[in-house]
Amino acid sequence: MSQLVFTPIWDYHTKSPNNPNKVNGDDLKADIVFDISNRIMGLSDQERENLGISDDFFSTQSIYQLLPEEMGGNGQIRFVYDDNVSTAEEKYYRIDLDINNDGFFMELPHPDDASKLYTPSDIGKVVQNYPMTSNEIKNEALKSDWNEKLPKLKERWKKIGLGAYEPELNSIGFNLHKAIRGVLDFGQTGAEQILQEFGFNIQFEKFQRESENIIKREAALNRTAEILGDQLFNTALYGGLVEKGDQIMKQQNILFNYTSEWEGGYKADAYEVVEGGGDWTIGHGLSLNAKNNPYVWDRLKELGYDPNEMIAGNQKLKYKDSVMIASQVLENKFVMAKTMAEKHGLDITGNRNSYLAMVVTDLAYQGMLGDNIIKSLAMYQKTGDTKYLGTFNTYNEDGSALRGSDPAYSERAVTVYQELANDGMAYKEMGQGGVHKRMLGHFKMLEAWSNGQHTNFVNQNFNADLRAGDM
Repeated sequence: MSQLVFTPIWDYHTKSPNNPNKVNGDDLKADIVFDISNRIMGLSDQERENLGISDDFFSTQSIYQLLPEEMGGNGQIRFVYDDNVSTAEEKYYRIDLDINNDGFFMELPHPDDASKLYTPSDIGKVVQNYPMTSNEIKNEALKSDWNEKLPKLKERWKKIGLGAYEPELNSIGFNLHKAIRGVLDFGQTGAEQILQEFGFNIQFEKFQRESENIIKREAALNRTAEILGDQLFNTALYGGLVEKGDQIMKQQNILFNYTSEWEGGYKADAYEVVEGGGDWTIGHGLSLNAKNNPYVWDRLKELGYDPNEMIAGNQKLKYKDSVMIASQVLENKFVMAKTMAEKHGLDITGNRNSYLAMVVTDLAYQGMLGDNIIKSLAMYQKTGDTKYLGTFNTYNEDGSALRGSDPAYSERAVTVYQELANDGMAYKEMGQGGVHKRMLGHFKMLEAWSNGQHTNFVNQNFNADLRAGDM
């Protein structure tokens, strides 16, 4: 029979001298969070209700915080070792949840096979089934921290007469900054104390929060891929597939992740983009405007939702359903953007153009992708002349947005970056500053693309035939 044990999964897989395949503790926790997310998203409504898991679980709970105390959590999740199926090489565990924190635990079954127990992935020997390791997330946080410090450092360098050496100082400073990454291996308390001594305020809770957001998206994308299959043919090129036992797990999809981040992640409840404006949105930035976005409206109704009830605040959107619809919308928008690009001679495919694809697909998702930007991007790609990119400033010298009602609008010399800045400022002047920030993000991504930066993918075939999708 199963032995009721709470901690050996952690001790055995990260510390035990009897285990030749010990793994990094952060990697083990990330693998567990992915597996639990995947299980919850695959359960039926009735199964989740029986376990006490609400529709807004992923927006109100952190799985990291529910893990056993030995993993840094509060103990609302425990693991029960099963010695009947475990072997010397592989250990298997039942996952139990105490959702209400009342001491009453219930088993969390695998949605595809209730008898399937949890065993850690073969971490280190196969591609991991989540997109970023904890260490990579820590490195990203350090990059972000450095970028926040850089503007003040540049001002200081200029004041002390070192402005001419800015590129060299930036490179040296960042490498020193990156070297500090090594102290993270001293553990949470020690690393935080050491980093603070050098002026870096890095909190491990931030790493866990960022990690869990990514893992949840990938678990939901995994479920979406299983359900939709080749309906996501085109955007699937921007992620990978990896085998995990008899399952195919979907890897990071940069198009979905990029747009999801700009949409502010997932929101279970409907909200107005501008209070009182009547523009209702839900999930991963899904518009509830039936006239302008009938596709989303129809998909919600097919899944049993009433969009009017959502707007009234009486219905929430489940995380996995939001990812499914958003993935379908993104597929449609990518096909649209690719078709527009091909019409004007712009190539958005391949590793080299991955950042470009992210921007134009997101603009299409926003409903803000026009021929002017595509034409200017095509001319830059063809000639290499940066005049087609321009600068990130509006068309008006005073920094205000040039509007379509102004006679000068039709006479403007279009550049990519000015279109982004002008459109963003137009929305900012209407109280939607987030759009301007998003356009600034697009500008930075296109700058990286123009400098030759890109993301590499595996097993891609960008020359495959386009498959039609609903627009």
